[in-house]
Amino acid sequence: MTAPALALRTLDAWDARWDAYVKAHPDGTFFHLYGWRRVVERTTAAAPHYLYAERDGVVCGVLPLFASGLR
Repeated sequence: MTAPALALRTLDAWDARWDAYVKAHPDGTFFHLYGWRRVVERTTAAAPHYLYAERDGVVCGVLPLFASGLR
């Protein structure tokens, strides 16, 4: 039996599954929550790139990135 495919996706708008995953993960912090994206966008010139891994419609990993000077 093979494992379901893992999909890497971009997050362009708030999705409750992102924050639920972060809150349930033992290493999740408020810096990983979607709301932190708005803080960084409003206070810096860094461009957000939020990526997440999904398997069978379930979020199984998140990667919030900010690129400086690329806006």
